[in-house]
Amino acid sequence: MMKNIWILGFSALLLLSCSNDDDGTENETTIKKYPDSYVFTKDGESDNVKIIYNDQMQITGYADQYSTISFVYENGRVAKVKEGTGVDPYTLRYTNGILSGLDHYTQSYPVIFNAQQNSYQIGDYTSFGLVGRDVSFVSNTVDNSEKFTYDISKKGALNSLPDDSIFPVTIFANFRYYFLSSSAITSITVSDNGASVVYAAQNTYDSDGFLKSTIMKSGTDELFRVDYKYFEK
Repeated sequence: MMKNIWILGFSALLLLSCSNDDDGTENETTIKKYPDSYVFTKDGESDNVKIIYNDQMQITGYADQYSTISFVYENGRVAKVKEGTGVDPYTLRYTNGILSGLDHYTQSYPVIFNAQQNSYQIGDYTSFGLVGRDVSFVSNTVDNSEKFTYDISKKGALNSLPDDSIFPVTIFANFRYYFLSSSAITSITVSDNGASVVYAAQNTYDSDGFLKSTIMKSGTDELFRVDYKYFEK
């Protein structure tokens, strides 16, 4: 069973937009913004996370006061995921540019890509799907899954990233796929043993249309809040 970064479960997380406006003019410059950092707030406690990039504006790491997660690229793709200065928790292998294998510490898992469903099966139990560049679902078992919906007209925090595939820097990094995406997340549905709960996102945007903050709610109860700080390049 995979552990640490991959472990599925919304409760574990709590413990702790695609379109550009165009008026048709040829000389209009597209504004590109990248999240410099974000603040995750839960139950009055906040964690400030710095996002690190290489010169191609690919994410190479996340750092907060507790830990660091870093990504090593080979041929433009994430090849290794590191926690701190220790061993690599993940090594990603590709065939013709498609993820085809995964080493998690000492265990190796085959990865099967379903082109029709745009989904990946890792070993016998774990699977995830994509819609555009974002995660559409994550599942460890038949009865335990998370599904995500997006507003593709709104820019998520990672909208300006250059890569066609950005899931390695969110799905292999401690639940960051809950709030780091190319399009803005609008809801998360968590299903566990037949019971489902829908968490709705209350989003605000800056003057350039990028996600400024998101508050995830169940009914009227605020579960967590994320505030984003950007820089232009």
